[in-house]
Amino acid sequence: MLILQDEARPWPVRSLAELTPEQFAEVIGLGAREVEFVLLGVGQVNAQPPRAVREALARAGIGLEFMDTPTAARTYNLLTAEGRRLAAALIAI
Repeated sequence: MLILQDEARPWPVRSLAELTPEQFAEVIGLGAREVEFVLLGVGQVNAQPPRAVREALARAGIGLEFMDTPTAARTYNLLTAEGRRLAAALIAI
């Protein structure tokens, strides 16, 4: 699932191995003025996303925080309550 501007959308990513920069096109399209950072839930166990994804978001001026998906979902709720401008990209477990 991709949550962007407080709207949940389908996201075709099923595993960290298939993650590419193209799957963040909507987020990058909004730019850093709309999205401060992406909170990425990488699945059951925390692991670093591919370099190409990290670099694409960095070039767009959008930060990236990654963690296991349950923690990312909880963190998203806390940060949106604080009024932060973020997107959540959550790989189902």
